[in-house]
Amino acid sequence: MTIILGNSASLESVVAQEKEAQTFKELERILQTEGSKVKLLGANGEQIDIPESLHQVLHHVVQAFVKGRILSFQKIVK
Repeated sequence: MTIILGNSASLESVVAQEKEAQTFKELERILQTEGSKVKLLGANGEQIDIPESLHQVLHHVVQAFVKGRILSFQKIVK
């Protein structure tokens, strides 16, 4: 994954690399499975179910990468 800084320091764009394509396809399959529970696994082995709202965001991001899209995020500082 590459992070490209845009014209503004607060805008970041991310594009999936070709070598990651198969991993994203597998992630998409898992995230599409009805009733699937996705967990985050920490380096120490700790596991936590991710909330449904994060599951939805992750699914949209993975779908965009599978389609070869570039995602841009703007950091908002409060």
